[in-house]
Amino acid sequence: MRDCRPSSIVRQNHISDSAAGMSSPIERLTQHERDMVQQVHDAITGGVSHDSITYIQNHTITKINELFAVLEALDQLPESVISTHESSQRNHLSAIAKANHHRIAKSGSQATTKEKQRAGRLRQMQFISRQWSSGILERYGWNEDTLGRDGLGYMWACAKAYPRFHLDFLPQANLLRFLKHCAAVSKLNSCQEADFAGSGETFQRKDLKSLRDLGKGKPVHIYGREVTLETASQTEIEIREWTCNQSGLVDVGGALIDLRAARPKHWNRYLLEFDEEGLLVQREHSRFALIG
Repeated sequence: MRDCRPSSIVRQNHISDSAAGMSSPIERLTQHERDMVQQVHDAITGGVSHDSITYIQNHTITKINELFAVLEALDQLPESVISTHESSQRNHLSAIAKANHHRIAKSGSQATTKEKQRAGRLRQMQFISRQWSSGILERYGWNEDTLGRDGLGYMWACAKAYPRFHLDFLPQANLLRFLKHCAAVSKLNSCQEADFAGSGETFQRKDLKSLRDLGKGKPVHIYGREVTLETASQTEIEIREWTCNQSGLVDVGGALIDLRAARPKHWNRYLLEFDEEGLLVQREHSRFALIG
């Protein structure tokens, strides 16, 4: 029997403080990060693809944003919880946090318009990372390059409206992806690939805009249906039927569509499933798509 329940996997790396204190910076890296360091060295001799370098850059920026978020949080701790022997470390961290704040908040004659825009996008990425975790952004490849300026702005607004990724954002995102997929299946012979739910990486800007508008608490018209924040809980059974479906016979707006008859060679990929984070995706869909 198919297990069609969404699952959220939390991964934690436990590092021994004593071991970290005795090791070098390279030794404290994860194996994944060591591999990336090696790839950077290999890039000098031209042995690494452009895509690999782009991934390393995005991964590094995400980690930096996450560390600066921690620095800012530490800088806000009251003096009463800081012991005397920690004062010098506290001052050092505070200086780094303030320097970073100055770097991304740079304005006036010292910054060009392009630099100001870049600083604004960096702040947006840092905020999303704090709300949803850098792991989520990295898993789906959501960054400034893949989202684009408008898409990043919409996702930033979503992170504000839905602060908890799994509890707040996913139910509404899954509802939108479900309605979008059903609309595409209802016109199977005339739709394009981008019309379906797609993979976890696939979020069109117009869909993020709809989620942003929905987060404001007002009814929004999404793929032929009037939707409110309460609609997600009302469609859980409908979505579950699609994720558990093994026959290929699906209900779209009260009309039964036989996917086996319509697409006999690959009908299964038009069904749906939850990925490891609980996001609704096309079944057996490739994970390497960008936001359109």
